[in-house]
Amino acid sequence: MALLLHGHQATAASLMEPGLRLSAAETSAMQAALIPLNEAIHALQEPDHAWAKPHMPDVLVFQKAVSEALEHNEFHARNQIQTAHALIAEGLARAAHLLNGRAPWLREKGCVVRGFRSRLDDSIQP
Repeated sequence: MALLLHGHQATAASLMEPGLRLSAAETSAMQAALIPLNEAIHALQEPDHAWAKPHMPDVLVFQKAVSEALEHNEFHARNQIQTAHALIAEGLARAAHLLNGRAPWLREKGCVVRGFRSRLDDSIQP
């Protein structure tokens, strides 16, 4: 069975093609970049930051996007590597804001990335 995707015929197999093969250096760099974000997330789970709990999905969504793309080999264009580093930076910035008692993205207008915790399976979703 084939379907039409952006004017081109696509099969299920072609939609499941593996992503780019990242070099060991690229993978290591991205894993290293995730460490401070993971540490900040861990710090935010301490009892003295309990007020931040409702806003944690707004941070976790960035961490999940990058870590799952790495885990499942889901980088399909070279520019997505740079985007992943930008996502890590945004997640880290939000975590830093929460650690300082602020959540300024809640006041932003327009297209603002937010996260939520699924009631179905408790996973983080954009």
